[in-house]
Amino acid sequence: MLAFPYYANIFYPDRSVDIIYGDQSNVFEVNYKIRGMTCLGCEEHIKNEVYQLDGIINVEAKYDKATTTVSYDKTLVTSKKIEEAILNTGYKIIY
Repeated sequence: MLAFPYYANIFYPDRSVDIIYGDQSNVFEVNYKIRGMTCLGCEEHIKNEVYQLDGIINVEAKYDKATTTVSYDKTLVTSKKIEEAILNTGYKIIY
C-alpha cells in the first residue's frame, strides 16, 4: 500500500492520441491551483477525469507544485466543465 502512489498510473489508460484541429485560435490553456494532491496517483486521477471530456488536448498535473494545466478546444468544452471534472475527483480548486 505504501508504494501505491508510485505505480498508480498503470491503472489508468494511456491517453496518447493524435489530435487534428483546424483553428489554433480555438485552443486555450488554463492553469489551476489544486489543493489535496499528494502523490503521482493524485495526478493520474485528475488527468484521467479531465481526459474523459471531449475537446481536451493535453492535461499536465503536478502534485509537487499543486497545479494542473489543461489545453482544450473551446468549441468542444468549456472551462466550467473542466473545473467540474476536477472537482469530481475530490480535490479542491484554489481560486
